[in-house]
Amino acid sequence: MKKSLPFIGIPLAMAIVFGLYFFPDHTQSERDRYEQFIIQKASAFSEDAKQHQEGLKAPDEPDQAAFQEYVKTLDPALGYVPKKRLLKAYQYAKAIEREQKSSRDYTAPLDWSGTSANMGGRTRMMMFDPNDATHKKVWTGGVTGGLWYTNNINETDSLWKTVDDFWSNLAISSMAYDPNNTQTFYVGTGEAETARVTYRESSGLGAGIYKTTDGGTNWSLLASTEDFEYITDIAVRDENGTSVVYACVASGTYEGEDHESLPSDGVYRSTDGGTTWTQVLPDISGTTVPYTPADIEIAANGRIFIGSMKNLNDEGGATILYSDSGLTGSWTVYSNYNDTISTDPNWNIPARTIVAIAPSDSNRVYAQFAGGELDPYGDGFARDRGRYMAKSEDGGATWSSVPVPADDWSTLAWHAFALQVDPN
Repeated sequence: MKKSLPFIGIPLAMAIVFGLYFFPDHTQSERDRYEQFIIQKASAFSEDAKQHQEGLKAPDEPDQAAFQEYVKTLDPALGYVPKKRLLKAYQYAKAIEREQKSSRDYTAPLDWSGTSANMGGRTRMMMFDPNDATHKKVWTGGVTGGLWYTNNINETDSLWKTVDDFWSNLAISSMAYDPNNTQTFYVGTGEAETARVTYRESSGLGAGIYKTTDGGTNWSLLASTEDFEYITDIAVRDENGTSVVYACVASGTYEGEDHESLPSDGVYRSTDGGTTWTQVLPDISGTTVPYTPADIEIAANGRIFIGSMKNLNDEGGATILYSDSGLTGSWTVYSNYNDTISTDPNWNIPARTIVAIAPSDSNRVYAQFAGGELDPYGDGFARDRGRYMAKSEDGGATWSSVPVPADDWSTLAWHAFALQVDPN
């Protein structure tokens, strides 16, 4: 099939014109630097467009529209779209709305109704509503589309409803409910799985954790989590009647800039519903930084398992940690597959690890490990792929290898890498 020749005049011209007018009061050198930055981005965009086949391109060129939107909304001083400012912008808009409603000239906003669709975007989370005894209500989250629910997962005609299109962050990555009070949910934001420079950059910078105490009707962003850039997973454990929240926090790359969670990556533990947090994981061997968690699973007997992922320095991946208390200093570290992957001649960067526990037997635990390579396909981008699987019959104390389904069983392991155990 013939490759299409991208029409780059529109994005280039738009980029240059925008650069000329964006800084009317700034010096020529500042304008020149910004113009070069936009031209560089436009050139990269044009090269990417060459990869598209003519038969697959939409006639209205949505990729060019997305590039235009990017140029219109980025902060030139940062070089990327400052998504963190959306919360302040949202709060400002709400304040203006309240002020307008109090005036005599206020006109109610238009009443919009949605249209149905039978497809969704990238989905990282699903949770059955614990308050529905029929097990039909399901929550799900899109990494660029926000939080949704349906009241009857069994019916194909049951519509999915969005919770709030105007949250300051719609990159939903994880969700958990409080086993002691099932009206309380926690939702994590940020897609760390793609927050590395692979064949494309992350579109899902997070903003912390949202919480509801009325079953999902009203939500608020926990102020204590606003420096958590990416939440990879979240869980709530009943500890002698106290609901303890565990948040898996990672750092990532967005638009060429590293966004490091503060005070660090790690598993953060809260005994007061998310008001205060303590990081509990040990440091990676030979470093002074904690492991970066990719996955948290809690066995029926209460044991907590963590599967790690590589951090921004490609350290600490392919490791399992477990603890019975969840406290600092209580974690057992299993790093054999980190060592194995590190000596591989090609896929030698220990990467994402996923754990799955048999609901019927807390001692039976499975895990899968990914390995990374900096440029395996000669296109200048890093990749991770599934390399090993393992099983424990004694709650994580010892492990034995399990044959992988196929050599190419998981070629997108930084992105798609799920594992579950049949409850039967």
